[in-house]
Amino acid sequence: MKRTLPTLLLFLLAAPLWAQSPDNRLTLSVVTPPGSHEAVLTLSLDNPTVALTAVEAYLTLPDDVSLGQGTLDAAHCAASHALTEGVVGGRLFVSVASPALGTFTGGALCSWPVDLASLTAGDYTITATGLFAVGVVDGAVTTYTTDDLQVTLTISDVDTGIRPAASQGTLRVYTLQGLQLGEPVKGQVNIVNGKKVLPL
Repeated sequence: MKRTLPTLLLFLLAAPLWAQSPDNRLTLSVVTPPGSHEAVLTLSLDNPTVALTAVEAYLTLPDDVSLGQGTLDAAHCAASHALTEGVVGGRLFVSVASPALGTFTGGALCSWPVDLASLTAGDYTITATGLFAVGVVDGAVTTYTTDDLQVTLTISDVDTGIRPAASQGTLRVYTLQGLQLGEPVKGQVNIVNGKKVLPL
């Protein structure tokens, strides 16, 4: 018995190196509805083929990007699942786990709101590393790994509702029709010092 336990532990630690397959793959996506001040980042599971009990990932965000409170997707997770989040080495560690087996179905597992209001226009890259799913095949624990993922969050001035920056000079505000205004009008696209802005 003393010799079998270390052998079993070594097998479990080495399992991620052996289980490369197109099954039980994790994906990351980001959706920015037009005109919205908020995007949604989603971690999903593709092609589940065995009884899975947990998935994990590390998310790396740009300095100006922060995520709100994560929520589980009730359509694809069971009531026994719990979402655990924490910062490890500057990355957000994410785990969706359950003591039960066979409770995942393919599709969205969890998602986070991304507030765009404080961001400037441009592209932001979100990276997911250390992605894997833990399953059971014929009574044996198996880990299915997924290669690192990157998604790009692209926002524009109109999407984010960026407020006009403080100016050292004159603030020139116009409507899209060219009519000059004294100040930006909330809820309406304005041309402020040559740029399109949607004030909040």
